[in-house]
Amino acid sequence: MFKPLTVVFLTVASFPLFAADREPEWRLLGPAWSFHASEKRAPIRQHAYGVWDCSQSGGATCTGSVVSAQRAWSSTNPAVGLELTVPSADGSSHDLFYGTVVRDSYGKMGLMLAAGHVWNVASLGTFALEAGLAGGLWYRTVDNGLVRKERIRYCPAGMPSNDPSCPPSNRFALETELKRRIVPFVLPVVSLKERYTGLGINVGFVPRIRVGRFETTPTSTVMVQLSYKIAF
Repeated sequence: MFKPLTVVFLTVASFPLFAADREPEWRLLGPAWSFHASEKRAPIRQHAYGVWDCSQSGGATCTGSVVSAQRAWSSTNPAVGLELTVPSADGSSHDLFYGTVVRDSYGKMGLMLAAGHVWNVASLGTFALEAGLAGGLWYRTVDNGLVRKERIRYCPAGMPSNDPSCPPSNRFALETELKRRIVPFVLPVVSLKERYTGLGINVGFVPRIRVGRFETTPTSTVMVQLSYKIAF
């Protein structure tokens, strides 16, 4: 039985074995949010449907029209995980490791395991800004294209949109086909941390890059996740 939380904790907990001579910092990863550049490739949340309208001519003639499908990403992404940063010998940068269970942009739970390196960019009072790169594997949902469903019918208000007694249109309703895959990723990351409260914000950016049939993501996405310093 797949237990993603167990995988996260066992994997991340093993990283200090490779950095026993340096003082690590553990952080609890919490809720996340994602911001998408476009809704064009978002999953279909409501299918297109037909409307049979007889109101314009007092019922003498009726016209059929199609209401377009509604698409939307899941932008609120509940998550829980662990992050470990291990400073370099001179303290100017950190090795970064993390594992988190997080709801993806399609609304399904997934598992991320990653490692990276960040550099100290700036500090102001109790705030510290870090930036770098992270890469890893993400077990998540991906878009496998659109699947044609039943023919759209023109139904009067109050009737089910697929009632067989309604006249058919020449269009078909479409549905987003989703599959589960392990996806490799590399992304720039920025972290802002406050020393005394232990609060932090991690920001990652995934640009849309397409080479042939391969693309990094359907639309460029900014991901934001909260973190909180903990001690073992």
